[in-house]
Amino acid sequence: MIDVKTADRELQLYIRPQTFPVAIRMLRADEAIPEKARRPARDFKKLSMNCQVIDMARRYGWMIALTREDHICSLGIAALGFERRSWWRRSIAPSSSRTWSASTPTPPRSCA
Repeated sequence: MIDVKTADRELQLYIRPQTFPVAIRMLRADEAIPEKARRPARDFKKLSMNCQVIDMARRYGWMIALTREDHICSLGIAALGFERRSWWRRSIAPSSSRTWSASTPTPPRSCA
């Protein structure tokens, strides 16, 4: 398996992406959210969608933690498993309080 630094070097050499690569990690219900992670509802005073949070992490290099309480998009809520939907009965049953964070695997670089 390739290490993160080698992967980053290869991406920069061959692809040269315009933004940072993003890693997404699902936290267990008993795991604490990292202190340095930004939370949309707490830090930005607004609810967000998966795509917005991933874009912020990509463009600014931020670590962002998104919980059910930070979320506004019903499709994103279902996609991440914050709520499960029974398509047969059309009932919604809450799942465990999982959290995910989007962060860059490499430190932010300054533009010259």
